[in-house]
Amino acid sequence: GVLHFIEVKTKTNIKFGYPEEEVTLKKIRFLISAAEAYLFEHPQWNRIQFDILSIILKPALSFYLIEDIYL
Repeated sequence: GVLHFIEVKTKTNIKFGYPEEEVTLKKIRFLISAAEAYLFEHPQWNRIQFDILSIILKPALSFYLIEDIYL
């Protein structure tokens, strides 16, 4: 019963930092704005959640999900 809005960031490796470090306040605001537009058209959702999915491709494929982010 929860609608998830997910920012997905991918990097080849962590030489220049982790993918989730690239999620800026500007990107979060854009995600919130997109969520508001979606919810205007689909008001049946009572619960929403914002998440970040971090993907690193090398040396081995890895995923890191940061759930329920707050500003």
